[in-house]
Amino acid sequence: MNKAKIKTLLNLAQRPRKLAIGSSAVEANLKKKNVSLLLLSEDAGANLERKLQNQINTLELKCPIIPFLTKAELGEMLNRPDVAVVGVLDKDFANGILMYTKSDGS
Repeated sequence: MNKAKIKTLLNLAQRPRKLAIGSSAVEANLKKKNVSLLLLSEDAGANLERKLQNQINTLELKCPIIPFLTKAELGEMLNRPDVAVVGVLDKDFANGILMYTKSDGS
C-alpha cells in the first residue's frame, strides 16, 4: 500500500468536495448511493464497521471498505479532529486509491 500517494489523492479530492468526512456524512451519502469507496481508520470501532457494512449490503452497493491509518492520522491529514471514516464520492479518485492499495510501497 502506497500511503503517500493515497494521501495525495485524498487531499486532491477534498478540495472539490469529493469526500464525505465522518460517519454521519458517510451514512447520508451511502443512502444517496454516492459513495464509491470507504476508508475506515484502523482504530475505528467494530460497531461502526458493522453498521457501514450492513448499510452497504442493504442498499446493494459495490463499495469496498479499506482500513487506512488511525483516527488521529486521518484527522490530521484532512485538517480535522479525529476522523473514523472517509467516503470517496468520485469513482475516478476511488479507482486511483484502490490502485495504490494494491501496489507496493510505504
